[in-house]
Amino acid sequence: MDNIQDKNGGKTTGMMQLSFRTKERIALLAAGAAVYVLLIIFVPNFSSAYNQFNIITQAAIYGTMSLGLAFVLITGGIDISLPCVLAMGSVVGVTYMSHSGNWMTGCLIIIAVCMLGGLVSGISVAVFRMSPMIVTLAMMNVADGFAKWYTNYESVRGVPDALTDFFKSKIAGIIPMYVVVFLILVGILHFILVKTVFGRWLYFIGTNKHTAQVSGVPVKMVTICAYLIGALMAGIAGIMLSVQSGCATARMVSPSMLTEVLAAAVIGGASDRGGRGTAIGVAVGAMVISTTSITLNLLGVQSYPAQVIKGCIIILATILDYRLNTTTAKVKIK
Repeated sequence: MDNIQDKNGGKTTGMMQLSFRTKERIALLAAGAAVYVLLIIFVPNFSSAYNQFNIITQAAIYGTMSLGLAFVLITGGIDISLPCVLAMGSVVGVTYMSHSGNWMTGCLIIIAVCMLGGLVSGISVAVFRMSPMIVTLAMMNVADGFAKWYTNYESVRGVPDALTDFFKSKIAGIIPMYVVVFLILVGILHFILVKTVFGRWLYFIGTNKHTAQVSGVPVKMVTICAYLIGALMAGIAGIMLSVQSGCATARMVSPSMLTEVLAAAVIGGASDRGGRGTAIGVAVGAMVISTTSITLNLLGVQSYPAQVIKGCIIILATILDYRLNTTTAKVKIK
């Protein structure tokens, strides 16, 4: 880690920078905890077991997809097709389940179809150097159109009871299996980002792609893998969402899903400028967005004003992230 020149001419380690960022994160977490307590006090029924269950379940499902999106954002890209890719994979996989009753193969089909979409996007961005926004916008339309054509706008039912019982079971009668799966994924992806060469490559590419390439980093392969991981997480989220709703349909993707998934990633520290973001941060971001959604619903806020509020949260989170990194850079210079 780079050394930092202090005011007396001596050098300190980069821990000064880490300490500053840690204090900022702790302050944000403390503020979030304070807001949560206020919600419990002032929002009717917020603390009920039913609403708390809905908060953590929604955070687990949307957060899973946000984890995948964060990998893409860390490389400096973006994938806005993930919700529609989720729907595309889900309708194909649940259709197979309904005919065969084989939930394991059905889950693999959901993941495979989603990853096919991620592979196309990844190759287009990494190999053909196309704009991530344009490519994933096109993939979003392909996936959305396919899901509607494949199902003729009808719901595909027939999620096997074994799969439903697994995800709706609770550890110690308290923790839903959705949350357990999500936390396992957070742990695995956190390990990949922090402890592996691949994780360092992701940050290196996001920080400076050209420098990474001349340094011997396989930029194309790593970029494609990032989009594949994003699609993989979308597939797992699709399995969860299909179980939760009891069916798969092209309409299972709400207009606000992309906003909430992106917001969780941005609040978690990821940015389309690349080089930043953590799995644990995304998990916290997912809880923030899920809590916001449930709170707005309890307060009777209609869907369109709620979308405006969530959009403003993304803007504020982006501004805060920019200010945080600008301040950190000034500390490093000093």
